[in-house]
Amino acid sequence: LTLTPAADGSSVGYMLNVSAITNLTVARLHEGQAGATGATLLTIYAGPTKRGLFSGTLTQGSFTAAKLEGSLKGKTIADFVALVKAGSVYLNVGTTSHLQGEIRGQLK
Repeated sequence: LTLTPAADGSSVGYMLNVSAITNLTVARLHEGQAGATGATLLTIYAGPTKRGLFSGTLTQGSFTAAKLEGSLKGKTIADFVALVKAGSVYLNVGTTSHLQGEIRGQLK
């Protein structure tokens, strides 16, 4: 996952590439330190299910603060960036076999 905050702080661009994941269903950013689970902050991919083995760019785009959920609802992009820099955001990718998360990666 590559995140690129806009220079003016109004949005964050993202691109999520995955490799060799089967029946991918969802990708979300969650609040939480390494080893901890937390609430969803943003869904960056909500389907449709990628049937079979998939590798490549799953999703790309940008989001504004209005799309943030959980503890960041009503907050700013600067608040999101600060949470990422604090090591308190992770990416969770779900599949039909593991709806709550097939893979997880802590953001830096």
